[in-house]
Amino acid sequence: MTITLVLAVRDGAPAPAPLRGVEVVAPDALAHRLDQAAGSLCLLLPAGVRPRPDLLDLHAAAHRARPGCAVASPVTPAVAPPSAHAHALRGLHRAPLSADAALLQRMLAQVPGATRPDDVHGLVWLRSAGVLVALEHPAADLALRPTEVLRAAERWGRSCADAARRHRSLRGELLAGFGDSSPRELAVRRFLLRAAVPPPLLWAASRPVRRSSPQLAPLMRHLAFWRGVRRGVRPRTWSAIAGGVPVLMYHAFATRDEAPSRFVVAPSQLRRHLRVLRLLGLRPTTLDAVAAALQAGDLPPARRFVVTIDDGYADNLNVAAPVLARAGVRPTVFLVTERMGGVNDWDRAGVLAGRRLLSWGEVERLQAGGAALGAHTLTHPVLPDLEESQVRQQVLLSVACVAAHARPAGVPFAYPHGRYDQVALRAVAEAGCCCALSTDVGRVGPGAPLLRLPRLEMKGTDGLLRTILKLTGVAHR
Repeated sequence: MTITLVLAVRDGAPAPAPLRGVEVVAPDALAHRLDQAAGSLCLLLPAGVRPRPDLLDLHAAAHRARPGCAVASPVTPAVAPPSAHAHALRGLHRAPLSADAALLQRMLAQVPGATRPDDVHGLVWLRSAGVLVALEHPAADLALRPTEVLRAAERWGRSCADAARRHRSLRGELLAGFGDSSPRELAVRRFLLRAAVPPPLLWAASRPVRRSSPQLAPLMRHLAFWRGVRRGVRPRTWSAIAGGVPVLMYHAFATRDEAPSRFVVAPSQLRRHLRVLRLLGLRPTTLDAVAAALQAGDLPPARRFVVTIDDGYADNLNVAAPVLARAGVRPTVFLVTERMGGVNDWDRAGVLAGRRLLSWGEVERLQAGGAALGAHTLTHPVLPDLEESQVRQQVLLSVACVAAHARPAGVPFAYPHGRYDQVALRAVAEAGCCCALSTDVGRVGPGAPLLRLPRLEMKGTDGLLRTILKLTGVAHR
Protein backbone atom coordinates (compact mmCIF):
# COMPACT_ATOMS: atom_id res chain seq x y z
CA MET A 1 0.00 0.00 0.00
CA THR A 2 1.51 3.31 -1.12
CA ILE A 3 1.19 6.11 1.43
CA THR A 4 1.58 9.78 0.63
CA LEU A 5 2.33 11.66 3.84
CA VAL A 6 1.05 15.24 3.79
CA LEU A 7 2.57 17.43 6.49
CA ALA A 8 1.17 20.68 7.86
CA VAL A 9 4.40 22.36 8.91
CA ARG A 10 4.48 25.47 11.09
CA ASP A 11 5.88 28.55 9.41
CA GLY A 12 9.65 28.54 9.55
CA ALA A 13 9.88 25.01 10.98
CA PRO A 14 11.65 22.30 8.99
CA ALA A 15 9.69 19.27 7.90
CA PRO A 16 10.49 16.05 9.79
CA ALA A 17 12.75 13.63 7.95
CA PRO A 18 10.70 11.40 5.60
CA LEU A 19 10.04 7.92 6.87
CA ARG A 20 11.16 4.98 4.75
CA GLY A 21 8.75 4.21 1.93
CA VAL A 22 6.67 7.35 2.51
CA GLU A 23 6.49 10.33 0.21
CA VAL A 24 6.28 13.72 1.94
CA VAL A 25 4.19 16.45 0.32
CA ALA A 26 3.78 20.00 1.66
CA PRO A 27 0.21 21.30 2.09
CA ASP A 28 0.52 23.86 -0.71
CA ALA A 29 1.30 21.06 -3.16
CA LEU A 30 -1.53 18.82 -1.99
CA ALA A 31 -4.08 19.58 -4.72
CA HIS A 32 -1.54 18.92 -7.48
CA ARG A 33 -0.29 15.73 -5.82
CA LEU A 34 -3.81 14.33 -5.41
CA ASP A 35 -4.18 14.45 -9.20
CA GLN A 36 -1.21 12.10 -9.53
CA ALA A 37 -1.85 9.89 -6.50
CA ALA A 38 -4.82 7.89 -7.78
CA GLY A 39 -5.14 4.65 -5.86
CA SER A 40 -2.73 5.66 -3.12
CA LEU A 41 -3.51 6.40 0.49
CA CYS A 42 -2.92 9.95 1.72
CA LEU A 43 -2.27 10.56 5.41
CA LEU A 44 -2.65 14.17 6.53
CA LEU A 45 -0.78 15.20 9.68
CA PRO A 46 -1.58 18.48 11.48
CA ALA A 47 1.24 20.70 12.64
CA GLY A 48 3.01 19.26 15.65
CA VAL A 49 2.00 15.62 15.14
CA ARG A 50 4.97 13.28 14.93
CA PRO A 51 4.79 10.83 11.98
CA ARG A 52 5.67 7.67 13.92
CA PRO A 53 5.92 4.36 12.03
CA ASP A 54 3.22 2.77 14.21
CA LEU A 55 0.85 5.56 13.14
CA LEU A 56 1.35 4.59 9.50
CA ASP A 57 0.83 0.92 10.35
CA LEU A 58 -2.37 1.71 12.25
CA HIS A 59 -3.91 3.64 9.36
CA ALA A 60 -2.81 1.07 6.77
CA ALA A 61 -4.41 -1.73 8.82
CA ALA A 62 -7.61 0.30 9.25
CA HIS A 63 -7.91 0.77 5.49
CA ARG A 64 -7.35 -2.91 4.80
CA ALA A 65 -10.25 -3.64 7.18
CA ARG A 66 -12.46 -0.81 5.84
CA PRO A 67 -11.73 -0.17 2.17
CA GLY A 68 -13.06 3.11 0.81
CA CYS A 69 -13.32 4.83 4.21
CA ALA A 70 -11.63 7.87 5.66
CA VAL A 71 -9.90 7.09 8.97
CA ALA A 72 -9.16 9.56 11.77
CA SER A 73 -7.10 8.78 14.88
CA PRO A 74 -7.61 11.33 17.69
CA VAL A 75 -4.48 12.63 19.38
CA THR A 76 -3.77 13.66 22.95
CA PRO A 77 -4.50 16.22 24.31
CA ALA A 78 -7.98 16.40 22.79
CA VAL A 79 -10.20 19.45 22.89
CA ALA A 80 -13.28 17.34 23.58
CA PRO A 81 -13.89 16.45 27.23
CA PRO A 82 -13.40 12.81 28.27
CA SER A 83 -17.06 11.90 27.96
CA ALA A 84 -19.56 10.35 25.60
CA HIS A 85 -18.66 13.07 23.09
CA ALA A 86 -15.05 11.92 22.77
CA HIS A 87 -15.53 10.65 19.23
CA ALA A 88 -17.91 13.35 18.05
CA LEU A 89 -16.69 15.48 15.15
CA ARG A 90 -15.31 18.10 17.54
CA GLY A 91 -13.25 15.39 19.22
CA LEU A 92 -11.30 14.92 15.97
CA HIS A 93 -9.43 18.18 16.40
CA ARG A 94 -5.81 17.71 15.28
CA ALA A 95 -6.56 14.13 14.28
CA PRO A 96 -4.39 12.50 11.60
CA LEU A 97 -6.74 11.74 8.70
CA SER A 98 -6.16 9.21 5.94
CA ALA A 99 -8.20 8.42 2.85
CA ASP A 100 -7.91 7.42 -0.77
CA ALA A 101 -6.52 10.28 -2.85
CA ALA A 102 -9.55 10.26 -5.16
CA LEU A 103 -11.93 10.62 -2.19
CA LEU A 104 -9.97 13.58 -0.84
CA GLN A 105 -9.88 15.20 -4.25
CA ARG A 106 -13.66 14.80 -4.63
CA MET A 107 -14.23 16.25 -1.19
CA LEU A 108 -12.07 19.32 -1.81
CA ALA A 109 -13.98 19.96 -5.02
CA GLN A 110 -17.44 19.64 -3.41
CA VAL A 111 -17.07 21.19 0.04
CA PRO A 112 -17.43 24.98 0.13
CA GLY A 113 -15.13 26.55 2.69
CA ALA A 114 -12.83 23.54 3.09
CA THR A 115 -9.22 24.65 2.79
CA ARG A 116 -7.86 21.27 3.85
CA PRO A 117 -9.45 17.83 3.80
CA ASP A 118 -9.06 17.51 7.58
CA ASP A 119 -10.78 20.77 8.59
CA VAL A 120 -14.21 20.66 10.18
CA HIS A 121 -16.07 21.19 6.88
CA GLY A 122 -14.25 18.25 5.34
CA LEU A 123 -15.02 16.07 8.35
CA VAL A 124 -18.71 16.98 8.12
CA TRP A 125 -18.72 16.03 4.45
CA LEU A 126 -17.06 12.70 5.20
CA ARG A 127 -19.55 12.03 8.02
CA SER A 128 -22.55 12.83 5.79
CA ALA A 129 -21.12 10.53 3.10
CA GLY A 130 -20.97 7.74 5.68
CA VAL A 131 -17.25 7.05 5.22
CA LEU A 132 -15.68 8.66 8.31
CA VAL A 133 -14.27 6.19 10.83
CA ALA A 134 -12.76 7.31 14.16
CA LEU A 135 -10.31 4.88 15.72
CA GLU A 136 -10.87 3.99 19.36
CA HIS A 137 -7.62 5.25 20.86
CA PRO A 138 -5.03 7.99 20.31
CA ALA A 139 -2.47 7.09 17.70
CA ALA A 140 -0.01 9.96 17.57
CA ASP A 141 1.97 12.34 19.76
CA LEU A 142 1.21 16.04 19.78
CA ALA A 143 4.39 18.12 20.04
CA LEU A 144 3.23 21.71 20.45
CA ARG A 145 3.90 24.35 23.05
CA PRO A 146 0.91 24.88 25.40
CA THR A 147 0.18 28.34 24.01
CA GLU A 148 0.03 26.89 20.48
CA VAL A 149 -2.39 24.20 21.67
CA LEU A 150 -4.63 26.88 23.17
CA ARG A 151 -4.62 29.01 20.02
CA ALA A 152 -5.37 25.93 17.91
CA ALA A 153 -8.22 24.95 20.25
CA GLU A 154 -9.78 28.41 19.92
CA ARG A 155 -9.54 28.28 16.12
CA TRP A 156 -11.17 24.85 16.20
CA GLY A 157 -14.00 26.25 18.30
CA ARG A 158 -14.61 28.99 15.73
CA SER A 159 -14.55 26.38 12.97
CA CYS A 160 -17.10 24.20 14.80
CA ALA A 161 -19.37 27.22 15.29
CA ASP A 162 -19.12 28.04 11.58
CA ALA A 163 -19.85 24.45 10.57
CA ALA A 164 -22.81 24.29 12.99
CA ARG A 165 -24.39 27.27 11.22
CA ARG A 166 -24.11 25.51 7.86
CA HIS A 167 -25.14 22.04 9.06
CA ARG A 168 -28.07 22.42 11.43
CA SER A 169 -28.54 18.67 11.93
CA LEU A 170 -25.00 18.44 13.39
CA ARG A 171 -25.25 21.39 15.77
CA GLY A 172 -25.84 19.13 18.74
CA GLU A 173 -22.73 17.09 17.97
CA LEU A 174 -20.39 19.92 17.06
CA LEU A 175 -21.35 22.06 20.05
CA ALA A 176 -21.87 19.35 22.68
CA GLY A 177 -20.26 18.98 26.07
CA PHE A 178 -20.21 22.41 27.72
CA GLY A 179 -21.89 21.04 30.84
CA ASP A 180 -19.77 17.87 31.10
CA SER A 181 -17.81 19.22 34.04
CA SER A 182 -18.10 19.67 37.77
CA PRO A 183 -20.14 22.65 39.06
CA ARG A 184 -16.90 24.26 40.20
CA GLU A 185 -15.23 24.00 36.79
CA LEU A 186 -18.40 25.23 35.07
CA ALA A 187 -18.56 28.26 37.34
CA VAL A 188 -14.88 29.09 36.69
CA ARG A 189 -15.30 28.63 32.94
CA ARG A 190 -18.38 30.86 32.80
CA PHE A 191 -16.60 33.58 34.77
CA LEU A 192 -13.49 33.48 32.57
CA LEU A 193 -15.53 33.52 29.38
CA ARG A 194 -17.40 36.60 30.58
CA ALA A 195 -14.10 38.22 31.53
CA ALA A 196 -12.89 37.62 27.93
CA VAL A 197 -9.26 37.06 28.97
CA PRO A 198 -7.30 35.18 26.24
CA PRO A 199 -6.41 31.63 27.42
CA PRO A 200 -2.69 31.98 26.45
CA LEU A 201 -2.48 35.00 28.76
CA LEU A 202 -4.17 33.06 31.57
CA TRP A 203 -1.77 30.17 31.01
CA ALA A 204 1.23 32.47 31.27
CA ALA A 205 -0.14 34.00 34.48
CA SER A 206 -0.76 30.57 36.02
CA ARG A 207 2.88 29.49 36.02
CA PRO A 208 3.32 29.57 39.84
CA VAL A 209 0.45 27.09 40.41
CA ARG A 210 0.81 24.67 37.48
CA ARG A 211 2.73 21.97 39.37
CA SER A 212 0.15 21.81 42.14
CA SER A 213 -2.87 22.01 39.76
CA PRO A 214 -2.74 19.21 37.15
CA GLN A 215 -6.33 19.94 36.16
CA LEU A 216 -5.32 23.41 34.94
CA ALA A 217 -4.16 22.31 31.47
CA PRO A 218 -7.45 20.59 30.44
CA LEU A 219 -9.40 23.50 31.95
CA MET A 220 -7.46 25.92 29.75
CA ARG A 221 -7.94 23.76 26.62
CA HIS A 222 -11.69 23.56 27.17
CA LEU A 223 -11.82 27.28 27.93
CA ALA A 224 -10.02 28.06 24.66
CA PHE A 225 -12.37 25.86 22.64
CA TRP A 226 -15.50 27.43 24.15
CA ARG A 227 -14.06 30.92 23.73
CA GLY A 228 -13.79 30.17 20.02
CA VAL A 229 -17.35 28.84 19.92
CA ARG A 230 -18.75 31.82 21.80
CA ARG A 231 -17.07 34.26 19.43
CA GLY A 232 -18.54 32.41 16.46
CA VAL A 233 -22.23 32.14 17.45
CA ARG A 234 -25.09 34.48 18.20
CA PRO A 235 -25.96 35.32 21.83
CA ARG A 236 -29.16 33.23 21.78
CA THR A 237 -27.28 30.23 20.39
CA TRP A 238 -24.63 30.62 23.07
CA SER A 239 -27.38 30.68 25.71
CA ALA A 240 -28.64 27.31 24.46
CA ILE A 241 -25.10 25.88 24.46
CA ALA A 242 -23.91 27.15 27.84
CA GLY A 243 -27.18 27.26 29.75
CA GLY A 244 -28.84 24.02 28.73
CA VAL A 245 -32.37 23.15 29.79
CA PRO A 246 -32.97 22.38 33.48
CA VAL A 247 -35.41 19.46 33.62
CA LEU A 248 -36.91 19.65 37.11
CA MET A 249 -37.92 16.44 38.88
CA TYR A 250 -40.71 16.35 41.45
CA HIS A 251 -42.56 13.50 43.14
CA ALA A 252 -45.34 14.50 45.56
CA PHE A 253 -46.86 17.75 46.82
CA ALA A 254 -47.91 18.52 50.36
CA THR A 255 -51.61 18.52 51.15
CA ARG A 256 -53.05 20.66 53.91
CA ASP A 257 -51.18 20.32 57.25
CA GLU A 258 -48.53 18.03 55.69
CA ALA A 259 -44.90 18.95 56.34
CA PRO A 260 -42.49 19.16 53.38
CA SER A 261 -39.75 16.54 53.07
CA ARG A 262 -37.25 15.48 50.43
CA PHE A 263 -39.90 13.95 48.13
CA VAL A 264 -42.84 16.15 49.19
CA VAL A 265 -42.81 19.80 48.09
CA ALA A 266 -45.23 22.34 49.57
CA PRO A 267 -47.35 24.45 47.15
CA SER A 268 -45.63 27.59 48.47
CA GLN A 269 -42.25 26.07 47.61
CA LEU A 270 -43.43 25.17 44.10
CA ARG A 271 -44.58 28.76 43.59
CA ARG A 272 -41.18 29.96 44.86
CA HIS A 273 -39.38 27.71 42.37
CA LEU A 274 -41.43 29.13 39.52
CA ARG A 275 -40.79 32.72 40.65
CA VAL A 276 -37.03 32.12 40.78
CA LEU A 277 -37.11 30.61 37.29
CA ARG A 278 -39.02 33.62 35.99
CA LEU A 279 -36.56 36.04 37.62
CA LEU A 280 -33.70 34.11 35.98
CA GLY A 281 -35.31 34.74 32.60
CA LEU A 282 -36.32 31.10 32.01
CA ARG A 283 -39.67 30.26 30.45
CA PRO A 284 -41.48 26.90 30.44
CA THR A 285 -41.32 24.47 27.56
CA THR A 286 -42.33 20.84 27.17
CA LEU A 287 -40.29 17.67 27.34
CA ASP A 288 -41.55 16.85 23.83
CA ALA A 289 -40.04 20.07 22.45
CA VAL A 290 -36.65 19.35 24.00
CA ALA A 291 -36.67 15.73 22.76
CA ALA A 292 -37.66 16.81 19.24
CA ALA A 293 -34.73 19.26 19.05
CA LEU A 294 -32.26 16.62 20.22
CA GLN A 295 -33.67 14.02 17.81
CA ALA A 296 -33.12 16.47 14.94
CA GLY A 297 -29.50 16.99 16.03
CA ASP A 298 -30.31 20.60 16.89
CA LEU A 299 -29.68 22.65 20.02
CA PRO A 300 -32.20 22.48 22.87
CA PRO A 301 -34.47 25.53 23.25
CA ALA A 302 -32.66 28.50 24.77
CA ARG A 303 -33.59 29.87 28.20
CA ARG A 304 -36.31 27.30 28.88
CA PHE A 305 -37.11 24.82 31.66
CA VAL A 306 -39.16 21.62 31.87
CA VAL A 307 -41.18 20.19 34.78
CA THR A 308 -41.46 16.41 35.23
CA ILE A 309 -43.29 14.54 38.01
CA ASP A 310 -42.57 10.90 38.84
CA ASP A 311 -44.96 8.19 40.10
CA GLY A 312 -48.28 9.98 39.49
CA TYR A 313 -49.65 10.71 42.96
CA ALA A 314 -53.18 12.07 43.42
CA ASP A 315 -51.78 15.36 44.76
CA ASN A 316 -50.30 16.04 41.31
CA LEU A 317 -53.85 16.88 40.22
CA ASN A 318 -55.24 18.42 43.39
CA VAL A 319 -52.22 20.43 44.55
CA ALA A 320 -49.63 20.93 41.81
CA ALA A 321 -51.77 21.23 38.65
CA PRO A 322 -53.47 24.54 39.58
CA VAL A 323 -50.13 26.16 40.52
CA LEU A 324 -48.44 24.96 37.32
CA ALA A 325 -51.38 25.98 35.13
CA ARG A 326 -51.31 29.55 36.45
CA ALA A 327 -47.62 29.73 35.51
CA GLY A 328 -48.21 28.32 32.02
CA VAL A 329 -46.28 25.13 32.77
CA ARG A 330 -47.26 21.89 31.03
CA PRO A 331 -45.59 19.11 33.01
CA THR A 332 -44.92 15.51 32.01
CA VAL A 333 -46.23 13.03 34.60
CA PHE A 334 -44.69 9.53 34.65
CA LEU A 335 -47.15 6.80 35.62
CA VAL A 336 -46.68 3.41 37.28
CA THR A 337 -49.34 1.86 35.08
CA GLU A 338 -50.34 -1.29 37.02
CA ARG A 339 -50.78 0.70 40.22
CA MET A 340 -53.10 3.39 38.89
CA GLY A 341 -55.95 4.06 41.31
CA GLY A 342 -54.05 2.27 44.07
CA VAL A 343 -51.22 3.29 46.37
CA ASN A 344 -47.43 3.28 46.46
CA ASP A 345 -46.62 -0.29 47.48
CA TRP A 346 -42.98 -0.35 46.32
CA ASP A 347 -41.67 1.76 49.22
CA ARG A 348 -41.75 -0.08 52.54
CA ALA A 349 -41.26 3.06 54.62
CA GLY A 350 -41.11 6.82 54.28
CA VAL A 351 -43.54 9.56 53.39
CA LEU A 352 -44.35 8.08 49.96
CA ALA A 353 -45.18 4.58 51.24
CA GLY A 354 -48.94 3.99 50.94
CA ARG A 355 -49.52 7.37 49.22
CA ARG A 356 -52.53 7.40 46.91
CA LEU A 357 -51.92 7.33 43.15
CA LEU A 358 -53.97 8.87 40.37
CA SER A 359 -56.82 6.91 38.81
CA TRP A 360 -57.19 6.84 35.05
CA GLY A 361 -60.17 9.19 35.37
CA GLU A 362 -58.01 11.68 37.26
CA VAL A 363 -55.30 11.27 34.64
CA GLU A 364 -57.78 12.41 31.98
CA ARG A 365 -58.50 15.55 34.01
CA LEU A 366 -54.76 16.14 34.33
CA GLN A 367 -54.37 15.82 30.57
CA ALA A 368 -57.23 18.23 29.98
CA GLY A 369 -55.23 20.80 31.95
CA GLY A 370 -52.26 20.44 29.59
CA ALA A 371 -50.14 17.74 31.21
CA ALA A 372 -48.39 15.10 29.10
CA LEU A 373 -47.92 11.50 30.18
CA GLY A 374 -44.92 9.20 30.32
CA ALA A 375 -44.23 5.61 31.37
CA HIS A 376 -42.57 4.67 34.68
CA THR A 377 -42.84 0.84 34.36
CA LEU A 378 -45.65 -1.42 35.53
CA THR A 379 -44.76 -1.73 39.23
CA HIS A 380 -41.75 0.57 39.90
CA PRO A 381 -38.98 -2.05 40.31
CA VAL A 382 -35.23 -1.47 40.23
CA LEU A 383 -34.65 -2.48 36.60
CA PRO A 384 -31.00 -3.63 36.90
CA ASP A 385 -32.13 -6.16 39.54
CA LEU A 386 -34.45 -7.95 37.09
CA GLU A 387 -33.92 -10.58 34.41
CA GLU A 388 -33.87 -9.29 30.84
CA SER A 389 -37.32 -10.72 30.06
CA GLN A 390 -38.76 -8.96 33.11
CA VAL A 391 -37.14 -5.66 32.15
CA ARG A 392 -38.64 -5.86 28.65
CA GLN A 393 -42.05 -6.63 30.10
CA GLN A 394 -41.89 -3.72 32.56
CA VAL A 395 -40.82 -1.26 29.89
CA LEU A 396 -42.72 -2.40 26.79
CA LEU A 397 -46.07 -2.99 28.49
CA SER A 398 -46.02 0.25 30.46
CA VAL A 399 -45.14 2.24 27.34
CA ALA A 400 -47.93 0.52 25.40
CA CYS A 401 -50.40 1.29 28.20
CA VAL A 402 -49.53 5.00 28.23
CA ALA A 403 -49.65 5.10 24.44
CA ALA A 404 -53.16 3.62 24.50
CA HIS A 405 -54.37 6.27 26.95
CA ALA A 406 -52.49 9.29 25.74
CA ARG A 407 -50.46 9.22 22.55
CA PRO A 408 -49.87 6.77 19.71
CA ALA A 409 -46.06 6.96 19.58
CA GLY A 410 -43.01 8.53 21.12
CA VAL A 411 -43.90 8.00 24.80
CA PRO A 412 -41.21 9.33 27.19
CA PHE A 413 -39.90 7.04 29.90
CA ALA A 414 -38.42 7.60 33.38
CA TYR A 415 -36.27 4.96 35.06
CA PRO A 416 -37.60 3.98 38.53
CA HIS A 417 -35.17 4.98 41.27
CA GLY A 418 -33.06 6.51 38.49
CA ARG A 419 -31.40 3.12 37.93
CA TYR A 420 -30.65 1.73 34.47
CA ASP A 421 -28.19 -0.55 32.69
CA GLN A 422 -27.58 -1.64 29.10
CA VAL A 423 -30.53 -4.05 29.23
CA ALA A 424 -32.87 -1.24 30.29
CA LEU A 425 -31.48 1.09 27.63
CA ARG A 426 -32.08 -1.53 24.93
CA ALA A 427 -35.65 -2.13 26.16
CA VAL A 428 -36.44 1.60 26.10
CA ALA A 429 -35.04 1.88 22.57
CA GLU A 430 -37.09 -1.13 21.48
CA ALA A 431 -40.24 0.49 22.92
CA GLY A 432 -39.72 3.48 20.61
CA CYS A 433 -39.60 6.06 23.40
CA CYS A 434 -38.91 9.63 22.30
CA CYS A 435 -36.58 10.02 25.29
CA ALA A 436 -35.84 8.57 28.72
CA LEU A 437 -35.05 10.40 31.93
CA SER A 438 -32.63 9.37 34.63
CA THR A 439 -31.75 10.91 37.98
CA ASP A 440 -28.24 11.72 36.72
CA VAL A 441 -27.62 15.30 37.78
CA GLY A 442 -27.23 18.04 35.22
CA ARG A 443 -28.90 20.07 32.49
CA VAL A 444 -29.88 18.96 29.02
CA GLY A 445 -27.40 20.51 26.62
CA PRO A 446 -26.51 19.97 22.95
CA GLY A 447 -25.91 16.33 22.08
CA ALA A 448 -27.35 15.06 25.38
CA PRO A 449 -28.03 11.28 25.31
CA LEU A 450 -31.74 10.92 24.53
CA LEU A 451 -32.20 7.71 26.50
CA ARG A 452 -30.57 8.94 29.73
CA LEU A 453 -31.29 12.64 30.04
CA PRO A 454 -30.21 14.28 33.31
CA ARG A 455 -32.49 16.14 35.69
CA LEU A 456 -32.41 18.39 38.75
CA GLU A 457 -34.23 17.02 41.77
CA MET A 458 -36.30 19.71 43.50
CA LYS A 459 -36.54 18.81 47.18
CA GLY A 460 -38.98 19.94 49.82
CA THR A 461 -36.02 20.33 52.16
CA ASP A 462 -34.27 22.92 49.95
CA GLY A 463 -34.26 26.49 51.25
CA LEU A 464 -34.33 29.59 49.06
CA LEU A 465 -30.53 29.85 48.75
CA ARG A 466 -30.12 26.19 47.80
CA THR A 467 -32.92 26.57 45.23
CA ILE A 468 -31.24 29.60 43.65
CA LEU A 469 -27.84 27.88 43.54
CA LYS A 470 -29.40 24.78 41.96
CA LEU A 471 -31.37 26.66 39.32
CA THR A 472 -28.41 28.88 38.40
CA GLY A 473 -26.13 25.86 37.98
CA VAL A 474 -23.76 26.73 40.82
CA ALA A 475 -24.89 23.65 42.76
CA HIS A 476 -26.51 20.50 41.41
CA ARG A 477 -27.75 18.69 44.50
